[in-house]
Amino acid sequence: MSKVWETKLSPQEVQAYKQLFEVASKTQPDIVTGQEAVQFFAKSGLNNTLLSEIWETADEKNLGYLTQDTFAIALKLIACAQNGIQPIQPLFSTITPLPKIQGVQLTQKSTITPAEKSKYATIYKAQQPTANGIPADAARQLFAKSRLPQDQLAQIWNLADIRKNGYLDEAEFAIAMHYIAKLMDKSITTLPSILPPDIYQSVSSPSLPSTRTKKIDSIGTMAFSSAPPSSFAAWDVSADEKTRYDAFFTKLDKQQKGYIAGAEAVEFFKNSKLPDADLAKVWDLADMRQSGTLTKDEFAVAMHLINKRLTGGQLPSVLPQSLVPPPTPVLPPFSPIQRSGFTAPDEDLIGDFGNDQVVQETNTVNLLQNQISSTQKTTLDIQSQKSKLEQSLHVLQTKKQDLQTQVDGLKSQQKEGADQLQKLKSTIETEKPEWEQAKQDLENAEIQLKSTQESVDLAKNELKKNQTENEKLRRNVHNIQMESMKLTKMLDNLHEQHKKRQEAARKAEEARKAEEARRAEEERKAEEERKAEEERKAEEARKAEEARRAEEERLRIEEELRKAEEARKAEEG
Repeated sequence: MSKVWETKLSPQEVQAYKQLFEVASKTQPDIVTGQEAVQFFAKSGLNNTLLSEIWETADEKNLGYLTQDTFAIALKLIACAQNGIQPIQPLFSTITPLPKIQGVQLTQKSTITPAEKSKYATIYKAQQPTANGIPADAARQLFAKSRLPQDQLAQIWNLADIRKNGYLDEAEFAIAMHYIAKLMDKSITTLPSILPPDIYQSVSSPSLPSTRTKKIDSIGTMAFSSAPPSSFAAWDVSADEKTRYDAFFTKLDKQQKGYIAGAEAVEFFKNSKLPDADLAKVWDLADMRQSGTLTKDEFAVAMHLINKRLTGGQLPSVLPQSLVPPPTPVLPPFSPIQRSGFTAPDEDLIGDFGNDQVVQETNTVNLLQNQISSTQKTTLDIQSQKSKLEQSLHVLQTKKQDLQTQVDGLKSQQKEGADQLQKLKSTIETEKPEWEQAKQDLENAEIQLKSTQESVDLAKNELKKNQTENEKLRRNVHNIQMESMKLTKMLDNLHEQHKKRQEAARKAEEARKAEEARRAEEERKAEEERKAEEERKAEEARKAEEARRAEEERLRIEEELRKAEEARKAEEG
């Protein structure tokens, strides 16, 4: 059964709040103790005064602990404080990002729910899409109504436009609307760099033709063009595969160089458990530039071939044309979200799309351009290494000069030390008579010390006699103290007996009072249960009334929509 707070928050908040409750609750089930809450909320980065106010608001009944309901109240208030948002009533209707707790990493699966998908499909159909989908210009006008920054809308377009043909089909449109909605309700504050596979899978439909799930990157197709796309052969690597393989590539390319080295790729491919001979053949097919590295597209080709081999397929002897990655289209310096009023070019970027020879020559040119880029990068690396070596040489030369300066300084110090030593020897010869006189004075002092020691010995003997007398007196005092302790113990026993009698009388009185308090508590609980039952009945009546009003409002809206549709049909007729 859902709790009240779960019905008032978004699914993402409910999932996150439950995770945070599980992390905070360590010692007792279903509650967070006061000590646990103090330690957990201290990781929010808020000051102690503000956290005390949040605790008092959440624990209004002064229970000393937090249930899931009151813990959710505290988390919502922390989220408000962290983001400078003024809470409104009811509290859970306040839209905030998720609270940030240091050291706690929230795991949230990002998907589009069937209800959201259905809602986005309705909006998609209302835009009267063409056979290719909604064109860029119409999408720009619709998305601009969100009032999100233009750079975020452009990034959303790049995530959603999987086919890269300037149109959004129903699945791509749902992806774009999903991220716009999440940014508007502040469920997310940043966009992913690549499309998560979970998002794509939640909107892709297995009943759609396979061509709908292919990534259509053709040579010369202008991104964001409003002209209908030309017909061409699709790449064998589907959009779903490419999304998943790009995610792996990004994890391997930690320095974001745009390629991964052969050793890293081979180590990763060995996880497939394919024979080394098969992996070597896959490498020869995928490394189309013969550079010993793999770009993102080449890595996708390699992964496609490995999965094909794992499912029982055979590896081709040469890479088929359908597996050659389509060249990346040259994007204009603007986004369809940022600029309107543009038209498609009068002709294709490279001419005839149907000419296979032109396609092959273009692929060759792209390969040569990649090799030139690689060579230029290698040259720059060599120049960078040369510059670093020259800097190291300069540093070493500077250190050599410093060391020489230090050696000269040490030689000067050695000479000064020799001069000082000679001066000290002269001083010793001069002061020698004074030392002889000091020696005589020392002998006289020793004679006086001996006399003093004899006097001390006499004093010690006298002290010893006094100590013996004192010891006798101490023993007498000890005997008197022991007798006193015996008497004191007898008195303590008498006091203890008296105290036990008083304690027995006190416990009897407390038992009587506890019984009276128990009876009073039972009567109070019975009264509270009666009042709770009356409140529950009143709440059910209120909810029934609200449901009736909501149904009347829904019928009114449907009637208005029907009239609006009739008016639109009348105008079209």
